[in-house]
Amino acid sequence: MKRGSLKNPLLYSQMPLTDELTRLYTRRGFLRAGAQLLDIVDDDRPWAFLLSIDVDHFQFIKHALGHEGGNLLLTRTADILRGVFRTPAVIGRLGGGVFAVLVRVVGPAACTALLTRFGENIDVCNLTGSSVPLSLSGGFTQFDSRYPASIQELLWKAGQAMHKKRREKWNPLHQQEMKISSARTAGGGASGESDSSTRH
Repeated sequence: MKRGSLKNPLLYSQMPLTDELTRLYTRRGFLRAGAQLLDIVDDDRPWAFLLSIDVDHFQFIKHALGHEGGNLLLTRTADILRGVFRTPAVIGRLGGGVFAVLVRVVGPAACTALLTRFGENIDVCNLTGSSVPLSLSGGFTQFDSRYPASIQELLWKAGQAMHKKRREKWNPLHQQEMKISSARTAGGGASGESDSSTRH
């Protein structure tokens, strides 16, 4: 989404709610549906988490392989997200190679299980997909209904976690630390804000 549209309420209100290529929500649709989902977080499922995802090297791949190659990565990512995060999860393509998912869960353990399944599905996709491997960076933040936060706040926090993990991902000095860390934990904290990255 162009920055100018954020400064023009009329233009923003006229933007579509659904992305034509991936059939996911646009940023506008995601923010609206995400706010509605947070409103119904209750005692049965008092937690939610928001996952921010970026397709690694998306602009480079698009320039190298053309729009068709870039679109293939986007649709593959969208298919994986739909397969892992089922309704009533809110899934959106926010622009370029950036996606976001908001999911209601019963607790932090359910969040970790979904993230593990997400990584496994990426592996399967790369084994059966095209010659261009799908590589994603991601970060998430958790929502506890006892401590209300807006969808915009959650999106910002998850985005910051994603950017941090992406920087670490491409830092060679960080690789040994990640190997040690992965042996200790499956990723994600039990409370507050946490982050995770999917590296394939």
